[in-house]
Amino acid sequence: MDDDQSLGERFDGKRLRLRAVAYRILGSLTEADDVVQEAWLRLQRFVAEDDWRCHSDHTARHAALRVA
Repeated sequence: MDDDQSLGERFDGKRLRLRAVAYRILGSLTEADDVVQEAWLRLQRFVAEDDWRCHSDHTARHAALRVA
C-alpha cells in the first residue's frame, strides 16, 4: 500500500504536465483529463516502480493520440 501511495503522490506531481501534453494533442481539457486518468489506471496496472515516469509520459501521449 505504501508503494501505491508513493506512486500516486509522484503521479499527482506530474499530473499538470501530463494534462498539458494531452491538451496540446487534443485541444480539449475534458478529453485531456480523461487521458490523464487513463494513464494513471494503466500505470497502476503495468509499471514497475523504477519505470513509472517514462511510462506515464508515453501512456498519456498514446492515449491522447487514440482519442484525436
